[in-house]
Amino acid sequence: MGRPLSKLWREESGLSHCLVILTVLLFVIYPLAGVGMANNLGVLVFALLLLFGVPAAGGLGSMVGRADALIAVAWVGVELLIVFSPGYSLLIIEACVTLAALLFLQSTILIQVFKPGRITAHRIRGAVATYLLLGLSWAWIYRLILLLVPGAIVEASNPGQDLAIGTKLVYFSFTTLTSVGYGDIVPVGPFARSFSNLEALLGQLYPVVLIGRLVSLGGRQDQT
Repeated sequence: MGRPLSKLWREESGLSHCLVILTVLLFVIYPLAGVGMANNLGVLVFALLLLFGVPAAGGLGSMVGRADALIAVAWVGVELLIVFSPGYSLLIIEACVTLAALLFLQSTILIQVFKPGRITAHRIRGAVATYLLLGLSWAWIYRLILLLVPGAIVEASNPGQDLAIGTKLVYFSFTTLTSVGYGDIVPVGPFARSFSNLEALLGQLYPVVLIGRLVSLGGRQDQT
């Protein structure tokens, strides 16, 4: 089972599979997080996503692969601890470990996307997957901010709601990343505002600089 998964992820088609998993996680599972087993399913799918990054980072034989595996296992361990013994400090640790895991995964994907070789549709999908991971990462940054500074981000219609619980921060992150900004969830704390401004800036620059560069390289290769 391990070798087929490793081979799947090492090949460029793994980038497309990553995009599919992320799409299901963000636009199907998370919106239904309050219904039935969807929340637990989200944890399982996210863990699978993290573990997929291990062979892409060179497997357990490389230092980066081992670090990636260690972070993925640590994330699963923290999630289990939260289930059996929830606590404020564990939630902060969860946010930090998740951010580290997402950073590793994004770096691993981008290395595959821009490695020497022909630019393929799989690589472009990998760049899109990284964009989605960027939005997910910012959702966890906002969660960490709310844990440290309660009330830094509020829902306009219900200011007393704890947005650190549930998946509304994922929605807020992507409306900020895409500069839609409906105004139903707003940052009111200084750090929350600064990070939301930074996310909006990155959300505009990423498609133009990275994905645009990738498509441009692919076009040049087609002409040669």
